This record gives sequence, structure tokens and C-alpha cells, in this order.
Amino acid sequence: FPTASYAVSKTILIPRLYDPSFKKNYNLTINGNNSNFVMINDVTLFESGYYDNGVLKSNLGTPLVTYNTFGVVLENFYITSKNGAWLLSPALKIQDWHQGCKLQRISSSVNATLLYSFGNFYCQFYMMSGSSSAGKTGERFIFESSHNLCKFDTLVAVDSAIGYWFKGELTACQ
Repeated sequence: FPTASYAVSKTILIPRLYDPSFKKNYNLTINGNNSNFVMINDVTLFESGYYDNGVLKSNLGTPLVTYNTFGVVLENFYITSKNGAWLLSPALKIQDWHQGCKLQRISSSVNATLLYSFGNFYCQFYMMSGSSSAGKTGERFIFESSHNLCKFDTLVAVDSAIGYWFKGELTACQ
């Protein structure tokens, strides 16, 4: 994205990248270049997805699969809302992200939940900041199901009711 402010009224789905051989050497970097995503509606900004007969759909809530996403990097942006409204929808929702996936340098002061992560392995979560001007409210980082071999570094949860919520197996993480 060129550096700018972007009005967002519906969820942006990020398609699955799957290559178990690691031979295709493709990656997807979504670099906000310090852009501001202004949420017009109370929806999730980015959510992981998959193609079903050519139609891109959310994979949240689908059974865990072996066709995992590899090599997606989501980085360098902040989230605000129209008129400073408090948002109940998680800003980011990811499922089945594995090797080479990173979420980094992302911040929001308007989302009750900055990240909802479900069943991710070998992911890196770096320099993510969620805060609230509405007092101690929201769950900033929710990690549900298994999270194995992930790296967590500088996840900031300011003025939250729950800063970090691990609801499932957490194994061999940094």
C-alpha cells in the first residue's frame, strides 16, 4: 500500500498460500507502509481465507487442515475508526498460518481485540500494540487452539481487561 489513509467498510480476506515442498518460493507481503486504516464499520480489517471453487472465503471456524498458509507477512500499519468509535470486532483474525508467516508493527487504539489467532504454528508476532482510551476493556490478544513453535516479541496490551488469552495448547514457543 502506498502510505495514505484508507477507509475500510468490509473485511479484507487474505488468500491461503500453500506449498509443502517450499519449492515455489512465493510469499505474500502486505506492507501498509505506515498507512492508517480507518474503520468505517465495526468489521475485522484482515482475515485469513481460502479459495472454494474460485470464490475467496474466510477460513475462520473451518476445521484445521493440512493446507496451511506459508510465507505471509502482514506489517506496518495502524488502525483507527470513524469518529474514534470503539470497535468490538477483532482487527485481525488468522487461522492455519505456519512457516514464514509474520504479523509485525501493527497498532490500534480502537479495537477491543487486536489479534484473534487460531491454530497457528511457526508464526512470528512482533511489535504489535493494542490500547484503549475507554479504560480497562477488551481482550487484546487471543490465542485459541494450538500454538506451537511461535515467537512472541513486544506484544503490548494497554488498558485491557485481558491482555493475553491463551485458550489451548502452547508448546515450545519463544
